[in-house]
Order: sequence, then C-alpha cells, then structure tokens
Amino acid sequence: MCDNPRLQCRFDTAKVLAKKMTVLYKLSREQLSKQYHYDFGLRALKSVLVMAGSFKRGFPDMSEALVLMRALRDMNLPKFVFEDVPLFLGLINDLFPGLDCPRVRYPTLNDVVELDLKENLYLVMTGPSEQVDKVIQLYETMLTRHTTMVVGPTGGGKSVILNTLARAQTRMGYPTKLHVINPKAQPTNELYGEMDPDTRDWTDGLLSSIFREINKSLPPERQDRFYLVFDGDVDALWVEDMNSVMDDNKLLTLPNGERIRLQNHAKLLFEVLHTASYTRSQFSLRFEAGLIANNSPLLKRVLCGPSPHQ
Repeated sequence: MCDNPRLQCRFDTAKVLAKKMTVLYKLSREQLSKQYHYDFGLRALKSVLVMAGSFKRGFPDMSEALVLMRALRDMNLPKFVFEDVPLFLGLINDLFPGLDCPRVRYPTLNDVVELDLKENLYLVMTGPSEQVDKVIQLYETMLTRHTTMVVGPTGGGKSVILNTLARAQTRMGYPTKLHVINPKAQPTNELYGEMDPDTRDWTDGLLSSIFREINKSLPPERQDRFYLVFDGDVDALWVEDMNSVMDDNKLLTLPNGERIRLQNHAKLLFEVLHTASYTRSQFSLRFEAGLIANNSPLLKRVLCGPSPHQ
C-alpha cells in the first residue's frame, strides 16, 4: 500500500521510503503512550501518502526523503499528547538522519496569533506543540479537512485555540464566526427538526437552522468563514445523522428529505473531552478528517498589573 501511491506520485525511491514509513508507525505503536485516538493503521498511512503527494507536486525541488519526513511530522504531530511529541520527533530523526525540516512559519498568521494572545492576557508560548503551534496546527488541518476534532480535558485550552484562530483570521481580512452548540442539551428532534405527522408541517431544529444559514451562497468578493462547533460529548444518539456530512458527500439529510450541502466556507468542529464513546472503526471512519489533541495545560492566563494575590 505504501509503494503504489508513491509510485503514482513519481517517487523514485518509493521502496526505501515505504520501509521507513512502516518502521516509524511500528515503533510509534510500540513506544508511544496508549491513547484511544491514536491510529497507526491503514487510514493513517493513506492520509500521510496524500499529503506527501501534495508536497511532492508543490515543492518539486525538495528531496523525496524530506518530503516524506515533513508529511509524517505535520500529519501526526497534531494528534499526539504533549508528552509523546519529543519521542515521536526522536524516532523521525533516527529514521531520517541528517535532515532538518523546520516547521513552516506563516509570517502574517503567526504574528497575528501571538499579538491576539498577548492582547487577551495569555502567555505566548511558541515552542513545538505549544500554544501558538497548536493554533497553527488547527489552521493547517482545516486547510484540507472540513471536519476537525479538538480533544482535551477541561482547562486544556480547546476553546482558546478556536477563538484565537477565529479572531486572527478576522484581523487578516477573513471574517470568521463560530456557532457553538451543545448537542446534548436538547432531544434529537429539537436538534435536527421534526415533521408533524398529522399536518406534515416542518419545524426546524437548532442544528438544521444554523446549518442552513451558514451554508447560504456568498458573493465572490466575500471571504467569510463559518465554523459550526459541537461543544459536548459525541455519541451515536445524535451524531449518526452527521455521517454523510463528515464524509466526502458533505450532505446533511434532514427528516423531511431536504438535503443541505456543506459549502467550502463552512467547517465542522468537535470540541470534546475524549473519544472513548466511539469504537475504533467508528472513530477512524468519522474523524479521519483531522484531529488536534491538546491535553496539556498550555494556555495560561497572565495578569497585567496587580499580582494574583492582589
């Protein structure tokens, strides 16, 4: 599986690189901590291959080993817990000795993110997989994915990352609005809507109403972005109807038969504590699009002026 897509992307050293990739995933499975959302199987391989092919086409002068190294790092780092990041980077450096591929810095975005965090009295940390890097990882994931899950404990900084990215994009000329709902706060019929069995009158639900609104066509000159954030537990009672939205179909089918397509200016975000409520196959299928793990207390509020004791 590793060989064939690489040959299609015109990798001359496909067999050697395929061996490095499979060894890295084997070592990661054995040596990294056991997290429920970690996946080193075929779906993870396919995602890296797609990204590597994109890098190959976008940077034709870059060496093939460096292309694969960057794809493996950028595709996997966002999902690792903070403690596993140094170990994974060490494994990559052992398999690709002598290669150095620093993280891509977006001059405008990075500067705006750091400024926004400072203005909102957050400690600005720019190290690998720290505060600013997590915001950039979310941005990069959403460039190619329409569904992203942000996983971490309460107080881990999930909401700060989402709000910081939204404010930063707005400052850069891309007005971004977050529509946050708790899917467990109401019954499923109030979430998706219901049809009266007697009169056949349709009543919109909370989710269907917001989903229809954010997916209205925009004029070409508008650069607005709309993110629908599900801030609550994920379970089969309400998320089953979202399957066709999260896969490549990008279609929400309502109980009245209406179909609403997810437009390019709209994205889905899940802000959850953990993924234990899903089986491995369900999790891989529905959230293979993207995942950001943020379970380290990275985002610290700092007081300007009086000390905390005052």
